[in-house]
Order: sequence, then C-alpha cells, then structure tokens
Amino acid sequence: MFPVKRYYGSPEIYERKLAEVMKRFQVDSYNFNWDRWGCWVEFRFQGELYRFEHKRPEPRG
Repeated sequence: MFPVKRYYGSPEIYERKLAEVMKRFQVDSYNFNWDRWGCWVEFRFQGELYRFEHKRPEPRG
C-alpha cells in the first residue's frame, strides 16, 4: 500500500479553495466550520440543500 500524502496549510488557503469551488458551482451562499473534531460545509445548489460532514472517530477508552 502506498503512503497517503497529507496536505497542511493555513485556514486562509482552505477558505480560498472552498470559495473557488463554490464560485465554480455558482453557489452564492454557503456555511462552513472546521475545528479539531470535524468539519462541515452546507450550501444550496439548484434548489437543494446539501451538507457534507466529517468527524474524527471517538477515542476508544
């Protein structure tokens, strides 16, 4: 199996990339949040509301 290359950058870089993607899809309004436990993006595209979410797994204790 090949190693996974991870990309790290400042929040401004990822916010700019998100804005570029939303502009490409012609989405005028969207919400997003990310923190150390997960992230989500919510937007309306062609009249439908979409929400993409990712959460870190809970630690096993």
